[in-house]
Amino acid sequence: AINALDINVIYTYQAAALTAVQVQALTTGQLGELDPEQVAAIASEGIAQLSAAQVPALSSDAIGALLPNQMTAMTTAALNALTSDQLISISTDAIAALSTEQVHKLSDAQLGYLTADQLQAMDVLQLGALDSNQVAVLTSDQTVKLSEAQMAALNLSS
Repeated sequence: AINALDINVIYTYQAAALTAVQVQALTTGQLGELDPEQVAAIASEGIAQLSAAQVPALSSDAIGALLPNQMTAMTTAALNALTSDQLISISTDAIAALSTEQVHKLSDAQLGYLTADQLQAMDVLQLGALDSNQVAVLTSDQTVKLSEAQMAALNLSS
């Protein structure tokens, strides 16, 4: 078994070699010890195995280091487990890579934590996937950077 001390001495290339089964077996304590570079090195197949119980253990910096293909590999349950600090840290490239289904499955509360830059990174299909309850939680501070086409996708006046 790998303990927290061992996690601290895993090199990035070793994190990249973790199998999906090994990632799934990591404890929340072990995940909390991973640095952003280690998390970014984990294959998307490994990220896809993270459970809703595991995701909150990752630091916001680690979540912010996830590449677009890693974000799109996350399950709905894992995405729904992201905390407010983790959501804010997601790169605009990673947000832009989310599928329309993943965007639609974000909770109302989670959408309320997204920044204006993150919303601006979404295309019209992603924004169009939001239902009226989700759109209702968005604030003018969040939508200020949206284009006319993006606003129209939300069915809001520009």
